[in-house]
Amino acid sequence: MAIHKNYLPSFSESHEEIIKSIILPNQNKIFHIFAEKITHDAKEDEKRKRIFLANTGKIIAEHCQKLHDLLSSEKNKTQEDINLIQLVKEIIDMDYQSVAKFFQLLLSFSNHLWENDAKIHLEAIITGFETLRSKSEKHTTVVSK
Repeated sequence: MAIHKNYLPSFSESHEEIIKSIILPNQNKIFHIFAEKITHDAKEDEKRKRIFLANTGKIIAEHCQKLHDLLSSEKNKTQEDINLIQLVKEIIDMDYQSVAKFFQLLLSFSNHLWENDAKIHLEAIITGFETLRSKSEKHTTVVSK
């Protein structure tokens, strides 16, 4: 049985405030970090023979990387801020429903900021996490704050 939180333990701000103050100002690099974290988790699922979860994770990671490519003016990897890495880890380590809701909230903020291609990738990420939730909800315990 997997245990996941539905909150971010190291961040006291609301998800809305995190999106406004951290994610949007760092959009040129944070989706690359999301792609790396999700790819790592997918490889771990693959090792555990959870092929559906691994394959879905890889698809989500691809959409995160495509978002990075669309939103980043720099194609070279930059030195990531440790707080961004911690934030991404905690977001992805939440239960799948909470992650989907987080990205849905991010999508609501992005409507006036990003072009349609970016929105398509965000919608695919949300759908991916909703799919993962439906597949794993019987095996997951959610810890609330």
